[in-house]
Amino acid sequence: MLAKLLMGMVGIILAGCGKSEQGEISHRHAPPLPEGLTWVNRAPTDGSEFRGKVTALFFFDTSSARSIQWFPCLKAWQARYAAHSFAVIGIVSAEYDFSLDPMLVSGAVRRHQLTFPVATDGEYAVSRAYQVQTVPRLFIVDSQGVLRYDGTGDRNCASAERIIQQLLREHHPTLQFPPVFGAEKEEAVFYPVTAPLFLGRVHGQPVNCDPSDTNTIVSLTLPSEREEGKVYAVGRWSLFSSSLRHAEDSEEMDDCLTVKYRGVGVDVVMRPEGGYWKEVFVQLNGRWLTREVAGTDIVFDEKGRSVVEVKSPRLYNLITGQPYGVHELRLISQGKGLSVYSFSFRSTEIPGTGPVWESRKP
Repeated sequence: MLAKLLMGMVGIILAGCGKSEQGEISHRHAPPLPEGLTWVNRAPTDGSEFRGKVTALFFFDTSSARSIQWFPCLKAWQARYAAHSFAVIGIVSAEYDFSLDPMLVSGAVRRHQLTFPVATDGEYAVSRAYQVQTVPRLFIVDSQGVLRYDGTGDRNCASAERIIQQLLREHHPTLQFPPVFGAEKEEAVFYPVTAPLFLGRVHGQPVNCDPSDTNTIVSLTLPSEREEGKVYAVGRWSLFSSSLRHAEDSEEMDDCLTVKYRGVGVDVVMRPEGGYWKEVFVQLNGRWLTREVAGTDIVFDEKGRSVVEVKSPRLYNLITGQPYGVHELRLISQGKGLSVYSFSFRSTEIPGTGPVWESRKP
Protein backbone atom coordinates (compact mmCIF):
# COMPACT_ATOMS: atom_id res chain seq x y z
CA MET A 1 0.00 0.00 0.00
CA LEU A 2 2.80 2.40 0.90
CA ALA A 3 4.61 1.74 -2.36
CA LYS A 4 1.48 2.60 -4.33
CA LEU A 5 0.92 5.87 -2.46
CA LEU A 6 4.50 6.99 -2.97
CA MET A 7 4.90 5.73 -6.53
CA GLY A 8 5.96 8.53 -8.79
CA MET A 9 6.63 11.05 -6.01
CA VAL A 10 9.79 13.08 -6.48
CA GLY A 11 12.40 12.62 -3.73
CA ILE A 12 13.90 15.88 -2.53
CA ILE A 13 16.06 14.76 0.36
CA LEU A 14 18.09 11.66 -0.45
CA ALA A 15 18.39 11.78 -4.24
CA GLY A 16 21.81 10.66 -5.35
CA CYS A 17 22.94 9.48 -1.95
CA GLY A 18 25.27 6.87 -3.39
CA LYS A 19 24.31 4.04 -1.05
CA SER A 20 26.79 1.15 -0.92
CA GLU A 21 25.97 -2.55 -0.69
CA GLN A 22 26.70 -2.39 3.04
CA GLY A 23 24.13 0.35 3.54
CA GLU A 24 26.47 3.29 4.20
CA ILE A 25 25.52 6.52 2.44
CA SER A 26 27.11 9.85 1.68
CA HIS A 27 26.54 12.47 4.35
CA ARG A 28 23.24 14.36 4.21
CA HIS A 29 21.24 15.86 7.03
CA ALA A 30 18.29 13.79 8.17
CA PRO A 31 14.89 15.43 7.62
CA PRO A 32 13.26 16.48 10.92
CA LEU A 33 10.25 14.63 12.27
CA PRO A 34 7.07 16.62 11.56
CA GLU A 35 4.55 17.62 14.18
CA GLY A 36 1.24 15.77 14.44
CA LEU A 37 2.55 12.19 14.56
CA THR A 38 0.73 9.75 16.86
CA TRP A 39 3.19 8.28 19.37
CA VAL A 40 3.33 5.12 21.48
CA ASN A 41 5.71 4.86 24.45
CA ARG A 42 6.19 8.65 24.43
CA ALA A 43 4.15 11.84 24.56
CA PRO A 44 3.75 13.71 21.23
CA THR A 45 7.13 15.15 20.24
CA ASP A 46 8.95 16.85 17.40
CA GLY A 47 12.00 14.70 18.01
CA SER A 48 14.07 17.48 19.56
CA GLU A 49 15.01 15.33 22.57
CA PHE A 50 16.84 12.94 20.23
CA ARG A 51 19.15 15.63 18.88
CA GLY A 52 22.75 15.09 19.86
CA LYS A 53 22.27 11.32 19.95
CA VAL A 54 23.15 8.56 17.54
CA THR A 55 19.71 7.40 16.41
CA ALA A 56 18.39 4.31 14.64
CA LEU A 57 15.29 5.35 12.68
CA PHE A 58 13.37 2.20 11.73
CA PHE A 59 10.45 2.25 9.24
CA PHE A 60 8.27 -0.83 9.56
CA ASP A 61 4.82 -2.39 9.46
CA THR A 62 3.60 -4.26 12.53
CA SER A 63 2.18 -7.05 10.31
CA SER A 64 5.26 -7.47 8.13
CA ALA A 65 7.24 -10.65 8.82
CA ARG A 66 10.41 -9.03 7.49
CA SER A 67 9.90 -6.03 9.78
CA ILE A 68 9.31 -8.21 12.83
CA GLN A 69 12.59 -10.06 12.17
CA TRP A 70 14.40 -6.83 13.08
CA PHE A 71 12.86 -6.50 16.55
CA PRO A 72 15.49 -8.60 18.43
CA CYS A 73 18.24 -6.42 16.94
CA LEU A 74 16.51 -3.17 17.88
CA LYS A 75 15.84 -4.38 21.42
CA ALA A 76 19.47 -5.46 21.82
CA TRP A 77 20.77 -2.08 20.60
CA GLN A 78 18.50 -0.18 22.94
CA ALA A 79 19.64 -2.26 25.92
CA ARG A 80 23.33 -1.99 25.02
CA TYR A 81 23.69 1.64 23.98
CA ALA A 82 20.90 3.73 25.54
CA ALA A 83 23.31 4.81 28.28
CA HIS A 84 25.74 6.14 25.64
CA SER A 85 23.55 8.80 23.94
CA PHE A 86 21.85 6.36 21.59
CA ALA A 87 18.14 6.09 20.73
CA VAL A 88 15.83 3.92 18.64
CA ILE A 89 12.76 5.44 16.98
CA GLY A 90 10.16 3.35 15.15
CA ILE A 91 8.07 4.81 12.31
CA VAL A 92 5.04 2.75 11.24
CA SER A 93 4.46 3.00 7.48
CA ALA A 94 1.65 0.88 6.08
CA GLU A 95 2.20 -2.23 4.00
CA TYR A 96 -1.48 -3.14 4.60
CA ASP A 97 -4.60 -0.97 4.53
CA PHE A 98 -5.23 -1.37 8.28
CA SER A 99 -1.69 -0.85 9.53
CA LEU A 100 -1.96 2.83 10.49
CA ASP A 101 -4.79 2.34 13.00
CA PRO A 102 -3.30 3.79 16.24
CA MET A 103 -5.10 1.20 18.40
CA LEU A 104 -3.65 -1.66 16.35
CA VAL A 105 -0.19 -0.10 16.48
CA SER A 106 -0.42 0.28 20.25
CA GLY A 107 -1.51 -3.36 20.61
CA ALA A 108 1.35 -4.57 18.42
CA VAL A 109 3.89 -2.57 20.40
CA ARG A 110 2.67 -4.24 23.61
CA ARG A 111 2.50 -7.70 22.02
CA HIS A 112 6.09 -7.49 20.76
CA GLN A 113 7.28 -5.79 23.97
CA LEU A 114 8.79 -2.79 22.20
CA THR A 115 9.85 -0.12 24.66
CA PHE A 116 11.35 2.44 22.27
CA PRO A 117 9.20 5.32 20.93
CA VAL A 118 7.01 4.42 17.95
CA ALA A 119 5.21 6.96 15.74
CA THR A 120 2.41 6.28 13.27
CA ASP A 121 3.11 8.05 9.97
CA GLY A 122 -0.57 8.51 9.11
CA GLU A 123 -0.04 11.13 6.40
CA TYR A 124 3.19 9.50 5.09
CA ALA A 125 5.04 12.76 5.75
CA VAL A 126 8.11 11.04 7.21
CA SER A 127 8.07 8.32 4.55
CA ARG A 128 8.03 10.92 1.77
CA ALA A 129 10.86 12.89 3.34
CA TYR A 130 13.04 9.77 3.57
CA GLN A 131 11.85 8.31 0.24
CA VAL A 132 10.64 5.13 1.92
CA GLN A 133 8.49 3.11 -0.48
CA THR A 134 8.79 -0.34 1.09
CA VAL A 135 9.44 -1.64 4.59
CA PRO A 136 11.49 -2.54 6.52
CA ARG A 137 13.99 0.31 6.11
CA LEU A 138 16.64 1.38 8.61
CA PHE A 139 18.46 4.72 8.80
CA ILE A 140 21.21 5.53 11.28
CA VAL A 141 21.73 9.20 12.08
CA ASP A 142 24.84 10.50 13.83
CA SER A 143 24.89 12.97 16.73
CA GLN A 144 25.11 15.90 14.28
CA GLY A 145 21.90 14.85 12.51
CA VAL A 146 23.69 13.42 9.47
CA LEU A 147 22.52 10.23 7.76
CA ARG A 148 25.26 7.62 7.95
CA TYR A 149 23.49 4.37 7.08
CA ASP A 150 20.54 3.31 4.92
CA GLY A 151 19.64 -0.38 5.05
CA THR A 152 16.84 -1.92 3.01
CA GLY A 153 15.36 -5.33 2.50
CA ASP A 154 17.08 -8.21 4.28
CA ARG A 155 18.22 -7.87 7.82
CA ASN A 156 21.80 -6.58 8.14
CA CYS A 157 21.82 -6.41 11.91
CA ALA A 158 25.53 -6.94 12.46
CA SER A 159 26.73 -4.48 9.81
CA ALA A 160 24.31 -1.81 11.07
CA GLU A 161 25.49 -2.28 14.67
CA ARG A 162 29.10 -1.81 13.58
CA ILE A 163 28.11 1.61 12.24
CA ILE A 164 26.43 2.42 15.58
CA GLN A 165 29.58 1.48 17.50
CA GLN A 166 31.73 3.49 15.11
CA LEU A 167 29.57 6.60 15.56
CA LEU A 168 29.49 6.29 19.35
CA ARG A 169 33.28 5.99 19.44
CA GLU A 170 33.68 9.20 17.45
CA HIS A 171 32.81 11.10 20.62
CA HIS A 172 33.77 8.47 23.21
CA PRO A 173 36.91 6.71 21.88
CA THR A 174 37.45 4.67 25.04
CA LEU A 175 34.05 2.97 25.03
CA GLN A 176 34.19 -0.83 25.07
CA PHE A 177 31.41 -2.78 23.35
CA PRO A 178 30.38 -6.45 23.20
CA PRO A 179 30.50 -8.37 19.91
CA VAL A 180 27.79 -7.14 17.55
CA PHE A 181 24.40 -8.83 17.78
CA GLY A 182 23.93 -11.52 15.11
CA ALA A 183 27.57 -11.63 13.97
CA GLU A 184 27.60 -15.43 14.22
CA LYS A 185 24.82 -15.57 11.60
CA GLU A 186 26.56 -13.53 8.90
CA GLU A 187 28.18 -16.55 7.26
CA ALA A 188 25.22 -18.88 7.69
CA VAL A 189 23.63 -20.40 4.58
CA PHE A 190 19.86 -20.89 4.54
CA TYR A 191 17.68 -23.34 2.66
CA PRO A 192 15.68 -21.70 -0.15
CA VAL A 193 12.02 -21.04 0.67
CA THR A 194 8.93 -19.98 -1.22
CA ALA A 195 8.78 -16.22 -1.77
CA PRO A 196 6.06 -14.27 0.10
CA LEU A 197 2.62 -14.54 -1.51
CA PHE A 198 0.26 -11.55 -1.53
CA LEU A 199 -3.42 -12.05 -2.29
CA GLY A 200 -5.80 -9.89 -4.28
CA ARG A 201 -6.42 -8.76 -7.84
CA VAL A 202 -3.20 -6.75 -8.19
CA HIS A 203 -1.12 -9.78 -7.16
CA GLY A 204 -2.92 -12.43 -9.21
CA GLN A 205 -3.65 -14.64 -6.19
CA PRO A 206 -5.45 -16.96 -5.74
CA VAL A 207 -4.58 -18.29 -9.16
CA ASN A 208 -7.93 -20.06 -9.70
CA CYS A 209 -9.85 -16.75 -9.40
CA ASP A 210 -10.46 -14.53 -12.45
CA PRO A 211 -9.21 -10.96 -11.73
CA SER A 212 -12.28 -9.62 -13.54
CA ASP A 213 -14.40 -11.00 -10.67
CA THR A 214 -13.11 -8.30 -8.27
CA ASN A 215 -15.64 -7.16 -5.62
CA THR A 216 -18.12 -9.91 -6.51
CA ILE A 217 -18.85 -13.26 -4.85
CA VAL A 218 -17.58 -16.24 -6.86
CA SER A 219 -17.66 -20.02 -6.36
CA LEU A 220 -14.23 -21.62 -6.71
CA THR A 221 -13.14 -25.24 -6.95
CA LEU A 222 -9.82 -26.90 -6.19
CA PRO A 223 -7.89 -28.30 -9.17
CA SER A 224 -6.45 -31.79 -8.83
CA GLU A 225 -2.97 -30.55 -9.75
CA ARG A 226 -1.56 -27.66 -7.70
CA GLU A 227 1.72 -25.82 -8.14
CA GLU A 228 4.14 -24.83 -5.43
CA GLY A 229 3.97 -21.12 -4.59
CA LYS A 230 0.38 -20.68 -5.79
CA VAL A 231 -2.66 -20.00 -3.60
CA TYR A 232 -5.93 -21.78 -4.45
CA ALA A 233 -9.37 -21.02 -3.02
CA VAL A 234 -12.36 -23.36 -2.57
CA GLY A 235 -15.93 -22.24 -1.92
CA ARG A 236 -17.54 -18.80 -1.96
CA TRP A 237 -15.08 -15.90 -1.82
CA SER A 238 -14.84 -12.23 -2.77
CA LEU A 239 -11.69 -10.91 -4.45
CA PHE A 240 -10.51 -7.41 -3.54
CA SER A 241 -7.54 -5.35 -4.65
CA SER A 242 -5.13 -6.67 -1.99
CA SER A 243 -7.05 -9.38 -0.14
CA LEU A 244 -9.47 -12.30 -0.43
CA ARG A 245 -12.57 -12.50 1.79
CA HIS A 246 -14.66 -15.54 2.68
CA ALA A 247 -18.24 -14.70 1.64
CA GLU A 248 -20.55 -17.38 3.03
CA ASP A 249 -21.34 -19.16 6.31
CA SER A 250 -21.17 -22.93 6.09
CA GLU A 251 -21.61 -25.86 8.47
CA GLU A 252 -19.29 -27.96 6.32
CA MET A 253 -15.49 -27.72 6.34
CA ASP A 254 -15.08 -27.45 2.58
CA ASP A 255 -14.35 -23.75 2.05
CA CYS A 256 -10.63 -23.16 2.33
CA LEU A 257 -7.40 -21.68 1.03
CA THR A 258 -4.57 -24.02 0.20
CA VAL A 259 -0.95 -23.41 -0.76
CA LYS A 260 2.04 -25.64 -1.43
CA TYR A 261 5.24 -24.09 -0.12
CA ARG A 262 8.85 -24.83 0.69
CA GLY A 263 10.16 -24.01 4.16
CA VAL A 264 9.96 -24.75 7.89
CA GLY A 265 7.26 -22.32 8.99
CA VAL A 266 4.36 -20.12 7.87
CA ASP A 267 3.00 -16.72 8.87
CA VAL A 268 -0.30 -15.37 7.49
CA VAL A 269 -1.76 -11.84 7.61
CA MET A 270 -5.51 -12.04 8.29
CA ARG A 271 -8.31 -9.70 9.32
CA PRO A 272 -11.79 -10.37 10.78
CA GLU A 273 -14.54 -8.34 9.10
CA GLY A 274 -17.91 -7.37 10.54
CA GLY A 275 -16.85 -6.81 14.14
CA TYR A 276 -16.62 -10.50 15.13
CA TRP A 277 -13.54 -12.68 15.55
CA LYS A 278 -13.11 -15.64 13.20
CA GLU A 279 -12.18 -19.23 13.94
CA VAL A 280 -9.93 -20.69 11.24
CA PHE A 281 -8.95 -24.37 11.17
CA VAL A 282 -5.40 -25.17 10.07
CA GLN A 283 -4.18 -28.39 8.44
CA LEU A 284 -0.74 -29.37 7.22
CA ASN A 285 -0.35 -32.03 4.54
CA GLY A 286 -3.97 -33.10 5.04
CA ARG A 287 -3.77 -33.53 8.83
CA TRP A 288 -4.28 -31.45 11.94
CA LEU A 289 -1.12 -29.86 13.31
CA THR A 290 0.91 -31.54 16.02
CA ARG A 291 2.01 -29.48 18.98
CA GLU A 292 5.61 -29.85 17.82
CA VAL A 293 5.04 -27.75 14.70
CA ALA A 294 2.13 -25.56 15.85
CA GLY A 295 2.92 -21.86 15.65
CA THR A 296 2.58 -19.43 18.53
CA ASP A 297 -0.95 -18.39 17.48
CA ILE A 298 -2.35 -21.94 17.23
CA VAL A 299 -4.70 -23.37 19.86
CA PHE A 300 -6.37 -26.80 19.97
CA ASP A 301 -10.10 -27.34 20.44
CA GLU A 302 -11.75 -30.11 22.45
CA LYS A 303 -11.51 -32.45 19.44
CA GLY A 304 -7.77 -31.87 19.08
CA ARG A 305 -8.16 -29.76 15.94
CA SER A 306 -5.63 -26.99 15.31
CA VAL A 307 -7.25 -23.55 15.24
CA VAL A 308 -6.23 -19.92 14.96
CA GLU A 309 -8.54 -17.31 16.46
CA VAL A 310 -8.43 -14.23 14.23
CA LYS A 311 -9.47 -11.41 16.55
CA SER A 312 -7.70 -8.42 14.99
CA PRO A 313 -5.89 -7.53 11.76
CA ARG A 314 -2.29 -8.73 12.10
CA LEU A 315 0.33 -11.34 11.27
CA TYR A 316 -0.43 -14.81 12.69
CA ASN A 317 2.25 -17.48 13.18
CA LEU A 318 0.73 -20.83 12.18
CA ILE A 319 3.64 -23.21 11.59
CA THR A 320 7.11 -23.24 13.14
CA GLY A 321 9.97 -25.69 13.39
CA GLN A 322 8.66 -28.33 10.97
CA PRO A 323 11.20 -30.38 8.97
CA TYR A 324 12.40 -28.51 5.89
CA GLY A 325 10.69 -29.54 2.67
CA VAL A 326 7.65 -29.01 0.47
CA HIS A 327 4.38 -28.95 2.43
CA GLU A 328 0.75 -28.05 1.80
CA LEU A 329 -1.07 -25.70 4.16
CA ARG A 330 -4.86 -25.51 4.30
CA LEU A 331 -6.89 -22.76 6.03
CA ILE A 332 -10.53 -23.78 6.55
CA SER A 333 -13.17 -21.12 7.18
CA GLN A 334 -16.78 -21.86 8.16
CA GLY A 335 -17.82 -18.27 8.81
CA LYS A 336 -17.99 -15.43 6.33
CA GLY A 337 -15.92 -12.30 6.82
CA LEU A 338 -12.38 -13.70 7.04
CA SER A 339 -10.00 -11.57 4.95
CA VAL A 340 -6.59 -13.01 4.04
CA TYR A 341 -3.81 -10.74 2.79
CA SER A 342 -0.55 -12.65 2.54
CA PHE A 343 1.53 -15.75 3.30
CA SER A 344 5.22 -15.67 4.22
CA PHE A 345 7.54 -18.58 4.85
CA ARG A 346 10.44 -19.32 7.17
CA SER A 347 13.74 -21.00 6.44
CA THR A 348 16.37 -22.72 8.54
CA GLU A 349 20.13 -22.77 8.39
CA ILE A 350 21.77 -25.59 6.48
CA PRO A 351 23.56 -27.78 9.07
CA GLY A 352 27.18 -26.86 9.58
CA THR A 353 26.84 -23.26 8.38
CA GLY A 354 25.72 -21.51 11.58
CA PRO A 355 23.32 -21.70 14.56
CA VAL A 356 20.52 -24.22 14.57
CA TRP A 357 17.51 -22.06 13.62
CA GLU A 358 16.78 -18.60 12.38
CA SER A 359 13.82 -16.99 10.64
CA ARG A 360 14.81 -15.27 7.42
CA LYS A 361 13.40 -13.93 4.17
CA PRO A 362 14.10 -16.09 1.11
